[in-house]
Amino acid sequence: MTRALLLRAGDDHGTLTDLDLSSLRAVQAAVGGDIQEVVLADGSSLVCNEEGKLLGLPMNPCANRLVGVLNPGLYPDDFLVGDVLVVGPDAEDPGAWGAVTDALLDACRDRAGVPVVDPGLADRDSRSRD
Repeated sequence: MTRALLLRAGDDHGTLTDLDLSSLRAVQAAVGGDIQEVVLADGSSLVCNEEGKLLGLPMNPCANRLVGVLNPGLYPDDFLVGDVLVVGPDAEDPGAWGAVTDALLDACRDRAGVPVVDPGLADRDSRSRD
């Protein structure tokens, strides 16, 4: 399992999740269909539903803000819709996806204004209080 950031179209935040990035089915399930990759300048990727616009999926403001901050002008007349998975590059295999990096999470929070929720941290905190 690898740490990824899920930006759901209806949410105002991103959620950290553990996902098997080597499983096409797991990645497709995360974005709700066939996948399309948008590679950013830092080597990280946004993975979205390839047919999201054709399916009428809602715009994803968090993903669009992140692209605007990290790659201004990448697709000036385009936008992302539906749920989007943010992954990092794999340090050992340049063609594969790896864990989302702390630097990317910082950019998401600090530069794009997208809060990041870590459900695993909340679970650990509640267990430590018991």
